[in-house]
Amino acid sequence: MKLNMCVVPSAMVDLVWDKCTPHLERAIDRSPNDISLESIKNKIISGTTWLFIISEGSEVIGVNVCEIHTYETGYKVLYIPITAGSRLDEWMEDSLKIANRIALDFGCKELRGMVRPGWIKVLKSHGWSPVHTILKCPVKEEEQIDMNVIELNIGEKS
Repeated sequence: MKLNMCVVPSAMVDLVWDKCTPHLERAIDRSPNDISLESIKNKIISGTTWLFIISEGSEVIGVNVCEIHTYETGYKVLYIPITAGSRLDEWMEDSLKIANRIALDFGCKELRGMVRPGWIKVLKSHGWSPVHTILKCPVKEEEQIDMNVIELNIGEKS
């Protein structure tokens, strides 16, 4: 069966949302505390973010979430914070071509996404390369410091 790919109009998100949720939840589970289903849905319905689905018949097998980011310099990118689903090898290449076309239509100069290390390997063959690497470290509540020995020179010249 042929795969279908389309951007879901914001007014129709509720019609496909339940079929997209399992894919989105898997991505959210791997990025805890960064995003939520509710925030994604609200952004899609508001029109600031787009839901792009890959389906086979009535089954949604993949999703992309994308939005335009314009940086302070005016530089525009199509940001893709979530790509998730099954059978990626069947739709990834076409999905990236469509994302590229959307980016061109909106005057973007790049496609970008914050990815886990495994995605770097997958996307490298499609021309992607790392821009930043983000690391994390939890705040240590038990760590004590003597504030009397710390000088803060915020906003002052050294």
